[in-house]
Amino acid sequence: RRLTTTDSFVVRLSFLQVHNEHVFDLLNPAHSAAPAMVGNPGAFPGLRLRWSARDGATVVENLFVFECSNPKEAMTYYEAGIRNRTVASHKMNQMSSRSHCILTLAVERNSEGLDSDMRTAKLTLVDLAGSERQSETGAVGQTFRESVSINQSLFVLRKVITALARKQGRFAP
Repeated sequence: RRLTTTDSFVVRLSFLQVHNEHVFDLLNPAHSAAPAMVGNPGAFPGLRLRWSARDGATVVENLFVFECSNPKEAMTYYEAGIRNRTVASHKMNQMSSRSHCILTLAVERNSEGLDSDMRTAKLTLVDLAGSERQSETGAVGQTFRESVSINQSLFVLRKVITALARKQGRFAP
């Protein structure tokens, strides 16, 4: 279907990080210090993942989703999220990412007129934290524990991708 002058578009953006197996909203100011507090009594435990029958997908509860009226506004949200990422310094990298991040852009097109319809598309960009060797990074304490968590999650992701690629039934680890 071709675009017409009566077509309208809505772009929505969300940005989250997975840090030490907890999900945090990079665009919610209340979450910016939350990853450092995980494990402390009374600390924010992160956002919950839930199955949504309405959406037919897993969703992140209470994740901020912003409507963007232009590319500059989308970049402003992206840059704000990047500033809120959890990073740490070690021998190999002064600004080492300590989390996996997911930026989602959803585009909705509404067409008016005789054959009106709505179409949606979703683009999800994932930035995975890299695997780390303690012997090379010299990581200790919290940074070492984060490295272990990062490496474990990458190992599980590899197993899931391998199982999906082999099409071993409907189960992926």
